[in-house]
Amino acid sequence: MILLDVADLTRRFGGVLALNGASFSIDEGEIISLIGPNGSGKTTFFNCLTGIYRPDAGRAFWGPAQCDLSGLSPHAVARLGIARTFQNIRLFSRLSLLDNTMLATQANDNLPLWESLLIGPSARRLEFFHRDEALALLRLVGLADQSLEPAGSLAYGLQRRLEIARAMATKPKLLLLDEPCAGLNPQEINDLMALIRSLRDRGVTILMIEHSMQIVMQISDRIIVFDAGTKIAEGLPRDIQKNPLVLSAYLGTAIHA
Repeated sequence: MILLDVADLTRRFGGVLALNGASFSIDEGEIISLIGPNGSGKTTFFNCLTGIYRPDAGRAFWGPAQCDLSGLSPHAVARLGIARTFQNIRLFSRLSLLDNTMLATQANDNLPLWESLLIGPSARRLEFFHRDEALALLRLVGLADQSLEPAGSLAYGLQRRLEIARAMATKPKLLLLDEPCAGLNPQEINDLMALIRSLRDRGVTILMIEHSMQIVMQISDRIIVFDAGTKIAEGLPRDIQKNPLVLSAYLGTAIHA
């Protein structure tokens, strides 16, 4: 089943065409890597998809109902089932791992304001429920034993895991990962790739931006390649590996020739 269908998505910043008519679809249960040189429009695409930027043209249709994501706010996109992490980690460094994760589990609550302020029975029940949810997610990413420590005390690789746990707390169907392996050592990368595969096995579709070709070739079902805001290639890892347009984008036309 097609989970996301992107048609001619375009975004300009003044005279710069950052995203130029991107079109592709994502099937449920895939791990897809979005690659390309720096400045090729990858993060701009994520920002247009998640409501941080409004596209100038084109549409992104979500789910069986083909809901148009264009122009929706970030919280509305998250409620539909799309979550993301960021290239620069954005945690509440002074809050505990548990509190960071619990904040995200509450995103879809519909509790009346007065009930929350008075900490009534419903609010207390929800708090216990969210605590259990958050601990289960921290257990999933291997951080349950450190749940009460401040997020800022974690090593960089563990902060990446916490960010994924927090994104998963919103119960996404599609998880967008922006350079999840950046700055990690080889063991941390192997552990993170195993975690990403386990998330897919739990029914989460993955779209990730990644610069390491070794990682991309190992983990991707399909690869989409951007260059200068334009999609130049899409296909299986073995096909992308020898695509002349991709080689030119990464190595330069003269070197490739």
